[in-house]
Parts: sequence; C-alpha cells; structure tokens
Amino acid sequence: MTQLCHCKVVCPNCGETGVRSKYNSVNTTRKPELKMRVAKWELYTWVCPKCGKKYILSYPSLINDNGIMWVFTAHFSEELATRGYSGEIVVDNECEDPFIEAFWNQKE
Repeated sequence: MTQLCHCKVVCPNCGETGVRSKYNSVNTTRKPELKMRVAKWELYTWVCPKCGKKYILSYPSLINDNGIMWVFTAHFSEELATRGYSGEIVVDNECEDPFIEAFWNQKE
C-alpha cells in the first residue's frame, strides 16, 4: 500500500514555508504510474512557491516493486544540479500532518 503524509518544508534560500507530500511507502505494483514518478524524482521534488528554487527532498521511502522491497532515499548530486535543482532539504522522519492538524484546530 502507498502511504503518505503531508510535511512542512522550509526553503533554504528565502525561508518560505510550504507543504509537500512525503511518501513513506510506495507500491508500484498496485499503482504502476508511481514507478515513473519515482524515476523522474517527482515524489521527491519541492519547488518553493516564493523564489522558485527547486529542491530534492531527502527522506527514506519503502518501495515495493512487484514484491521486491527496497528502501530509497533521494540525495542531491551534480546530476540533479544540471537539472536545475538548487540543493537538498532533509525531511524529518516524524512529520506532522498540517492538514489534519488544521482540521482539528478548526473544531476547537
């Protein structure tokens, strides 16, 4: 099963705060379209809405590809720099979900 949560991300360039999905588990067997999104770095990319800088999000994901399980963590590299990435943002393993938090705060 693909599992995700939403995490707060802070731009290292301008300090803007945003929200991005963090994929803790990706099942490419049940959702084959995710395989290409992993290969194209789409699940691990965040673009700052204020300054437009593009960053790779570094966090571990459990990938299930036709029963073969592996842990993947994206990291910034020279290759990504040539693709327009500005750097790496390390995402905490213990991220809160701001959407759920906002929902509960509205109820109070």
